[in-house]
Amino acid sequence: MRKLKVLLVYFCMLTFVTPALADRNLPLGATPASVLNAFFGDLQFSLNNPQNKDLGLTGTYANAQGYWVPSSRESVQRTGQVADLSSVMFFHMKLPVSWDIEEPRIAGDFARARVTFTPSASSGVARDSDYDLIETQFDLISRNGDWFIVDFKGPEVETPAPPPDALVIDATDTPETLVARFMDLVVTELGPSEEFGGATKLSVISRQVEDMWLDARESKRSLVQNLSMMVILQPKSWLLNESIITDDSAEIYVTFESDSPMAAMIPSSSGLKNTLSLRFTAQRNEGQWILISVVR
Repeated sequence: MRKLKVLLVYFCMLTFVTPALADRNLPLGATPASVLNAFFGDLQFSLNNPQNKDLGLTGTYANAQGYWVPSSRESVQRTGQVADLSSVMFFHMKLPVSWDIEEPRIAGDFARARVTFTPSASSGVARDSDYDLIETQFDLISRNGDWFIVDFKGPEVETPAPPPDALVIDATDTPETLVARFMDLVVTELGPSEEFGGATKLSVISRQVEDMWLDARESKRSLVQNLSMMVILQPKSWLLNESIITDDSAEIYVTFESDSPMAAMIPSSSGLKNTLSLRFTAQRNEGQWILISVVR
């Protein structure tokens, strides 16, 4: 069985976001340590504010994204993580009460800082070892005299249990059934939830659907880009709108609903608020339909 290497490719809707100084709670020209302190402070305030109890990962990320240069496709392919989102997920899971920033090492427009976090009881610790200090690393770059975070390296995590086997496809599958099974799985695994674990869920879904997708670089990229976007949008339902089949190729159009604040930032071709569209392409090889791409 083909093994699909999961890469957390940068979220599609964030590729157009540039650093926004208006989101930064610190003066212009602040030092790397000051930028990190402000970033952590904003995250801590956001997560501890009772009014934000339903804010979720998307809202927390949106409130702090001005401190980051969003992860590029190249950095994700190199590191295997979406660093900016991973840092917010880490903060949300550990809910640190304090942090200690070692004096950053600066070389020209690049800086690296080691940060030690103290987790809180609110993060669900159950054993003495859960209170152990957590060592992390942040990289920053300078742009026009201001420092922005570009990378995050958290603690090593245990390898998760092997994901379930891929869903079986056969000659009875049509483009519509493939898309339906894919979207049902996405809504089930990535829909609205109080639990995050997006990276683990992406691994599970990617393994389950790998036989539905053409074993080609561009197809894999399309798949993981879409799944990464769905982690943010958390679709709650979907609808197949149109299917166009011409000989051995097909296009399938679906819409899905999302209550995520990020959905309101994305233009909707349907004209309905928080209703977004996807276009899948599929082709038939030796009598078997298989998915090729999915785009907004």
